[in-house]
Amino acid sequence: MFLHSSDTEVILQAFAHWNTQALNRFKGMFAFALYDTENACVYFCRDGLGVKPLYYLNTPEALYFSSEQKTFTQSGLLSVRAHPAAQQHFLLNGEPETPQCNFFEQVTEHLPGTISVFQLNSNTINTSTFFNISDIQVPVAQNYAIVTNETRKKVELSIVQHMRSDVAIGTCLSGGLDSSIILNVMAKYHPKPLHCFTARFLGSSADEWSYAQAASKSLNVHAIAVEPQQDEFNRDLNSMLYALDAPIWDTSTYAQFRVMQAAQTQGIKVVLDGQGADELYAGYDHYFISYWRYLLSNFKIFKAIKHLQNSHKSIPQPFILLFKDVIKQHFLPPTAHRYLNSDYLASYKPDIQDPVSVLASQKHDLTQQRLFSFLRCEDRCSMWHSVESRTPFSDDPDLIYHALKISDEAKFRFGIRKSVLRDAFADLIPSAIYNRTDKKGFETPFETWFDLNWNSWKTELIDRRFDCVNQQQLERVKPQSQREKRMLFRLFILKRWEDAHRTTWT
Repeated sequence: MFLHSSDTEVILQAFAHWNTQALNRFKGMFAFALYDTENACVYFCRDGLGVKPLYYLNTPEALYFSSEQKTFTQSGLLSVRAHPAAQQHFLLNGEPETPQCNFFEQVTEHLPGTISVFQLNSNTINTSTFFNISDIQVPVAQNYAIVTNETRKKVELSIVQHMRSDVAIGTCLSGGLDSSIILNVMAKYHPKPLHCFTARFLGSSADEWSYAQAASKSLNVHAIAVEPQQDEFNRDLNSMLYALDAPIWDTSTYAQFRVMQAAQTQGIKVVLDGQGADELYAGYDHYFISYWRYLLSNFKIFKAIKHLQNSHKSIPQPFILLFKDVIKQHFLPPTAHRYLNSDYLASYKPDIQDPVSVLASQKHDLTQQRLFSFLRCEDRCSMWHSVESRTPFSDDPDLIYHALKISDEAKFRFGIRKSVLRDAFADLIPSAIYNRTDKKGFETPFETWFDLNWNSWKTELIDRRFDCVNQQQLERVKPQSQREKRMLFRLFILKRWEDAHRTTWT
């Protein structure tokens, strides 16, 4: 019998009643360790897609666990050492971590959607899966009206359930489809004024303020915009990298960092955000590529060509995009050979992914790389500022399973990205948002910031003298293309990540 008022006792009551089967009843984000005194074991559990983090370090002396990797180094349990494979993946493909390979060597990440039982007497760990999307098959064509209606119900229900709170709630607003849906549903069910937080960049093509205004117009909201500057990025970079644990691949993470800071400043303790919607409803360009390749590999040539032609509504040059992807599958980018030593490149073992369907690509993004990285940034940026960020698209099992069973035709109807989600809320969101088919989300003026800072960043890199870098090329470089700038930016971020965590590199 539990007599206290803590909401975490819900977990204890559930385990007492259903044991580990309780996990199949949970909805929302969670990561916890539960000590079972009767069976002398510890349960490690984490939500299906890994919204909340959980790491552990198993030594002969003790089992340690934490929500942050840095805990093990700051406490003196480990010396800080970056995982070589994680470093290579970051430099060569921009992915900072995978579930199997985080940036801190020797630290193990508890996998999302699994429960591990650590037996204290035998010092053994047994892991099983309670959330699994691998068995979902490529769906067949469905009645579009029915699917759209079901999508509306499930998304709206998830958002409403995520609004439950004893404190004031708000939302992040990029001006895109997902955040606009969340804001409008929240405003529909929330009687009090809402705070929505966005980032803007005056005079830049990355600025989405007009869309954010369109999304919040006529709603009972307080729209608050932060305007991050490049000098502020330099000022806050080390503390942000310390907060995040892993490196960042783009300056857009700083916009997210500042948005969460704005929520804290306004006294908002809970915000809703749209992470996961692009992965569930095929919002990225590479899902189009997977669909075209799926059609071509199944000799549906005319259907592929027709869809390529229609896709110009969402993608400026779809045929060129497909061609570039074919090239990228077989060659490392020229910038890698220009700035990194041949021995370093020869030791690289790429994680080759060649999805044969849109669903396969979605599964990979949801469980291995893209969303995995985005959720990490979401959690670290919010928690660093004592804000609880809730993601209705990422931790509702019913919603996730339903979305992955939607057919490709519904995902890209008439060549428009996220068609089924868009049409599900056509009556609720503004027409300016409904008709918007480009893909952004807290984008920053990356190239402008890079150009303004490159001379000082270059000096830092030259002084650091990474073993993997072609030092002569670095010293005489004058980067021109965005691809070059992004490669050099990642090198600089590695250097600053080292500064933030005082890493000893080998």
